[in-house]
Amino acid sequence: MAEIFKNADLEGLIKPSWSVLSFARVSQEMDVLSKKRAIDFKIDNRIKESINVDHLKIDRVLINLIGNAFESDADEVIVKGFSQETKLYLEVWDNGKGVSEEMMSTLFQRGKSDKIGGTGLGLAFVRHVARGHGGEAFYQRRGKYSIFSIIIPGVRPISLPNVTEQQANLREKCQKKTQMDTDVRSRMEKDNLVFIRCKNEQLTRKITSKLALLLPSHRFTSEVDDIAKCLFLYTDSTEKMALAMNQGTPAMLHQPSNKIEIIINRLAQRITLLEARK
Repeated sequence: MAEIFKNADLEGLIKPSWSVLSFARVSQEMDVLSKKRAIDFKIDNRIKESINVDHLKIDRVLINLIGNAFESDADEVIVKGFSQETKLYLEVWDNGKGVSEEMMSTLFQRGKSDKIGGTGLGLAFVRHVARGHGGEAFYQRRGKYSIFSIIIPGVRPISLPNVTEQQANLREKCQKKTQMDTDVRSRMEKDNLVFIRCKNEQLTRKITSKLALLLPSHRFTSEVDDIAKCLFLYTDSTEKMALAMNQGTPAMLHQPSNKIEIIINRLAQRITLLEARK
């Protein structure tokens, strides 16, 4: 897969659309990891209006940059998002070791990495996404912080002082549609998320991998910050079962006496039935 991306025209794959940049997916993926690594992780999102960008790729840019920050021996990572006039600013601050002098001249080039086993594609992807939007990616060291940022111009119209009633109505409709789209995405994330966790980690991995083959449209996880986000829960923890029942999340308690084939079949049937009832 890495070889494919080395030669891909990433800048030509940008597909902007109007919606609010919520960082929900970024927060969901990185919150759990930050807690595991005891990192003080914060998101300061001051973008309230609709933004015309490729939201999926912007999320991936932030996840790449945050992942790098987590691996830089940092114990504090801050994500900042804000807009000025028609420009979007996204920044990831960390108090880690920073970029070595040797890497500075080739920092955003494909195939260049100072990590053992690194592909050199993460930061290259960041720059290509920024340029695909007509913007650019930057790095600077400010005091104890390393700051990776992207600046994208032309992401929203300049607010005009005199707005006609027709324009105001159109703006309100756009805002309502944006909220509906956000609600739909949240519902889709919940519908597809299945929590699988047993004390036996090897058993958890086996169940998860087999279910992922049987139900490829679902996402399986053993870490989740809010059980209410899950479509279904399977665990050997009575505490988790009680929590699921209180929050109205369907759940099944692991029975050690059952063979793994029986467990897989029962789980697949239960999840499929829940999917059909939506």
